[in-house]
Amino acid sequence: MFFALVGAKLNNGEYCLYQIQLNDNNQTSINVIDNRYGFIGSGKTLARFVLDQQNRINNLGESDVDITIGLALYVINEVKRIDPNTEGEIQIAVIDEKGYREILPNEQPKYYENMNNSLSNSIGKNLSNNEKIKETLKKLFPVSRTILL
Repeated sequence: MFFALVGAKLNNGEYCLYQIQLNDNNQTSINVIDNRYGFIGSGKTLARFVLDQQNRINNLGESDVDITIGLALYVINEVKRIDPNTEGEIQIAVIDEKGYREILPNEQPKYYENMNNSLSNSIGKNLSNNEKIKETLKKLFPVSRTILL
């Protein structure tokens, strides 16, 4: 199977992310990704889990792109650690109003540190607010209402 993510800038100035899949039987599938991130490859189920978990805490579509790049590094590293079919250098590209740009491997640690600094500052601001801490923990560890009976 062949997978690809394709970003496009529409005539109205908005951006759209598509997933293209070519199956063994040569039927092509093109789907619009309904959020601001996509995942492909053998580790995509795990990546989706980790990204969805992070998205519950911070709306990734509203996060600063530099912070999101750091988060992408974290997610890909987690998938690589668990999925035996995922290997090689981490490759990240950004498609935004500035166009397409790759985040080179030697630049990646800077984004990871920026993400950690941002999260540290956010946690520090909310540490004295017990209600904010509870709200964040519920987002981190959600359960369905039926379990809470």
